[in-house]
Amino acid sequence: RGSVEAALPGADVIHFAGHAVSDSNSPGRSYLQLAASAESPDGRWKIEDFRPHMFRGDQVVILAACRGADAVTDVQESVASLAEAILRAGAGAVVANLWPISDSRSRALFELLHQRLRAGLAVDAALQAAQADYMKSYDDPAAIAAWSGAMVFRAGPGMEAS
Repeated sequence: RGSVEAALPGADVIHFAGHAVSDSNSPGRSYLQLAASAESPDGRWKIEDFRPHMFRGDQVVILAACRGADAVTDVQESVASLAEAILRAGAGAVVANLWPISDSRSRALFELLHQRLRAGLAVDAALQAAQADYMKSYDDPAAIAAWSGAMVFRAGPGMEAS
């Protein structure tokens, strides 16, 4: 986890392609799975590990992982999803999935997204264009789940890093 965190300040776009666990009963136990290390023997990058100002406000974080935006509306929880935790840690925008999608479909969609970002589109427009192109390329019904669950999230009132 340390090497990932050390690389964050120099990146404009941070792409996590891996396994996410969203615990809808206790969102604070949600995490992104990284390789095990001395500081994190289980390799879990937990919601509580995302600190204020960890990300810059101009950074886009892409969670190419299942249910990175899965959330609950339990007012007892201070952070309801991985996407929200990253926004609270200072990121300007998070692209995350509302539900699981296959790795191959995720890869195709997020490659299109990166192409649009490199072309200079803002993240919202880039995702919309990537989704439109994805729909044109894949006409089977299962493809709908791959593009329709990807959303752009931004910090709202009360979510500023402190």
